[in-house]
Amino acid sequence: MDKRLIYRPLPNSSPSPRSPVWSALGLAWELGYLIIIPLIVFGLGGRGLDQWLGTSPWLFLSGMVLAVVLTTIFLIRKFSQLLRQMEDSTKGKS
Repeated sequence: MDKRLIYRPLPNSSPSPRSPVWSALGLAWELGYLIIIPLIVFGLGGRGLDQWLGTSPWLFLSGMVLAVVLTTIFLIRKFSQLLRQMEDSTKGKS
């Protein structure tokens, strides 16, 4: 009996990039950046301008309010885009 090893590829155990797990992780990563980057940029920018101009805490607070408004707009756009994609995918299946 021939006992040579036969090459057999292993079944694909790693998730594909299009799997629901990777899609969810990608969405969570993107939403995290959509939330944190405006807060850091406008918060630190306002704080720096406050220290430079001596107007503390007004520009910091203005920067934070602007960051919250922009983040809200970005999130609304992102979720409406996701909802459109979900509607399109369900229409295509039926």
